[in-house]
Amino acid sequence: MGTTTLLILVAMYSNTGGWVEQTLTEDLSGAISLGVCDLDGDGDVDCTAAGWNQGLVWLENTPTGWAQYTVDQSFTGAIFVSSAYLAGTGLPDILASSNSSGTVAWWENHGGGSFTRHTLDEAFQGVHSVMGSDLNSDGHCDIVGASFTLNSLCIWWSNGDGTFQKEIVDNSIPGLWTAVPMDIDGDGDKDIAGAARTAAQVCWWENTGTSFTRHTVDDDLAGAHIVAGCDIDQDGHTDIVATGRIADEIRLYRNNGDGSFSASTVMENCDWPTFIDTSDLDLDGDMDIACASYNDDEVFWLENDGSENFTKHVIASAYDGAIPLLVYDMDSDGRDDVLSAAYNENSAELWLNQIYSSAEGPQETTFSMCPLRNPSVKSILVRINSPYSFTGTLTIMDTAGRIAERTPGREFATGCSVASFQSMPPGVYLLTLESEGRVVRSRVTVVSK
Repeated sequence: MGTTTLLILVAMYSNTGGWVEQTLTEDLSGAISLGVCDLDGDGDVDCTAAGWNQGLVWLENTPTGWAQYTVDQSFTGAIFVSSAYLAGTGLPDILASSNSSGTVAWWENHGGGSFTRHTLDEAFQGVHSVMGSDLNSDGHCDIVGASFTLNSLCIWWSNGDGTFQKEIVDNSIPGLWTAVPMDIDGDGDKDIAGAARTAAQVCWWENTGTSFTRHTVDDDLAGAHIVAGCDIDQDGHTDIVATGRIADEIRLYRNNGDGSFSASTVMENCDWPTFIDTSDLDLDGDMDIACASYNDDEVFWLENDGSENFTKHVIASAYDGAIPLLVYDMDSDGRDDVLSAAYNENSAELWLNQIYSSAEGPQETTFSMCPLRNPSVKSILVRINSPYSFTGTLTIMDTAGRIAERTPGREFATGCSVASFQSMPPGVYLLTLESEGRVVRSRVTVVSK
C-alpha cells in the first residue's frame, strides 16, 4: 500500500447538533448486514453489504456519491458480511455467511473490483455471524462462526496460505447467534463473546492458548441476539453490551476484572433490538451506545452521562425493518458516524455525525493529524501538521477502549512532525491528539504483514 493522507479538521464537541443522512443504496433486496473497509485501497472507506435475496455487493465511496457493484449474486440467504485480511495481499477480503444454505465463504480481493470466491464450509447449518481475528497470535487471521441450528461455535484456523482447518469449539450452546472476538480477561489474546437466543444466554469463551473454556455471563436475557465489547466504565476491562430480541432490552455487563460481571439494564421496551455498537459519539470522553430496532423501525443512540446512565436520541424513525448497525468514521472528520440498513425497504443509509459543543457550531482547529500507510504493517506512523509549535497528548486506544500507547505533554514543532509507534499488535486503533481542549481523531488498521 502507498502512503495514505487523511486530513482531519475537528474541534471540541458535546451534545448539540445532529445527523446528516446519506443514502448508500436503495437496491439491496432483503438488506440484512453491512461492513466497512477500504476495499479498493484508495484511502477512503467503502462498504460491504448482504441482501437476503440479492447476495453480496460492495458500495464504493466516490467523490460524487456511492456506486454499487455485485460481488456474488448467487450467494442468496446471505445473513452476515464482514471483512478480514485473509489472502495477505494488503487489501481486505470479504467474509460472509448464508443462513439458508449453511455456507461460509470468503472472497479474495484482487483489486479493481475483482473477487474470487473460496468456500470454507457448506454444512454449517443455521450459520449467522462470521468474523475474522488472529486467535492464536501467529500473525494469520482466523475465522470465528456461530450456528443457531447446530448450537455450535466454530473456528477455522488459518494455515497462512489461504487454507483453513475447521475446529468445533463448542456444540452445546443452544441457538448461538453471535460470536465476537475480543480480549475479555486482559491477557493479550482474543477471547470470544457470544449471544445464544434459545439459551437466553450471554457468555464468553476464555482463550487459554490451547483451548477455549465457556463462562456464563447471563442466562436470563430472552432472545439474546447481538453482543459488542467495549470498556464502557473506563476501568481497563472489556465490558459487554447485548440486545435481547424477546426481552426487548439492552443490557450492559460490567467486567469486574476477575471473570465476573455486573449486569444492568440500559434500556427496556425496545421492540426487537437488533445490532448494537459502541463509540464516543458526542466526543465527551465516555462511550455511548448505538442500536437498531426492527419492530420500532428506529435507529438511535444512547448518550452516556459518564456514570453509565443513558439517554435515548433517535437518529432515524419509520425506518422499516432496521437490522444491521455499526459505527465508523466514514468521512474522516474525527467523529464516528452510524450506518444501518432497513430490511423491508431494501436500502442502506449512512448518518454523518454532526454533534458539536455550542450553538455556534464546530470550529476548526489549526493543527491536523493523519495516519501514514493505512493499513500499516506492525507499526503506526502519525503525521501532525501545525502552523505553530504546541504541547499535546497523543493517545492510541484499541477498539475495546484500552490504551495501547500514550505520550502526555509531547512537544510538536511548527510544520510537520511524525510520531512513530513500533511493534503494534494487529488490530484497529483510535488515534486521539489533544491540546488545550481541542481534539483531532482518526483510525488506523495494523496488520501483521
